[in-house]
Formats: sequence, C-alpha cells, structure tokens
Amino acid sequence: MEGFSIWSLILGFIGNRLRRFFRRPDIDYVTKYLAIGGEISVPSSFRPVNARILKEGEYPNVEAVDKLVSEIEENYKKGQKTFLYCKYGRGRAPMVAICYLMKHLHLSLESSIEKIRRSRPFVYLNQKQLKFLEDYECRIKGRS
Repeated sequence: MEGFSIWSLILGFIGNRLRRFFRRPDIDYVTKYLAIGGEISVPSSFRPVNARILKEGEYPNVEAVDKLVSEIEENYKKGQKTFLYCKYGRGRAPMVAICYLMKHLHLSLESSIEKIRRSRPFVYLNQKQLKFLEDYECRIKGRS
C-alpha cells in the first residue's frame, strides 16, 4: 500500500485551488449515498458527519471511528445521503469512509482504498491511519 506521494499532494493542492476558483463545492461521491470532502457548507440534501472528532496526526480511536461508521449506516438505512468531512477531506474523512466500505460493503482494505482514490485521487493517508486501517480490517474479520 502506498502512503504519501508528493504528486498526490501537489495535485490535491491544485485541485482544491481550481475548485475554489470555479466555486465548485469540495464534494466527491464514494457511493451514490456517501460523499466526502473538506469543510464547507453542507448542501441540504446531505446529512453531515464530522470526522474532525478524530485528532489529526494521532492513531485514531476505534470507538470514535465505529460511531462515525454507524452514523453513515443509519443515514443509509433512512434513505439519506451522508456528507463525511474533515478539514480538507484528504485524511480523516477518507479513512472513515474506507472503514465504512470494509465493514458494511465487505470490501478488502486494498479495494476500499482504490475505490476512494478513484473518486478522490488526492487522498493522503499517513502511516498511523494506514496502520489503523490494517488493524480495523483484522478486527472486522475477527468478528465474522
């Protein structure tokens, strides 16, 4: 698995600037009912889920991630779209979306990361987040 690439950082920065220039909201769909992005005003058709409860740069808290994943699933069951966001939508929000894909759509870690990067190519997962995702995948498989 790859973590950080200078090109993903550069392209992410350029993409964010172009979005602001063209006033396009920072929203990328992962599935038709789940979108991720940076901190913006959330359109009324979405239910916001704030991934900023996770501390930036720290190993994520499992209970907090499970709470966010459950919120996404509850919204889905109610037929509501979820907008999962953090400050820039490059680390914490994509990480929670990956956890959701693994837990509720039963995708592997690699497939989940690939799906997120197809919709939001400038995702940056740090080493602690990647380690957490590996541990989370083992935790999910242990339950089954």
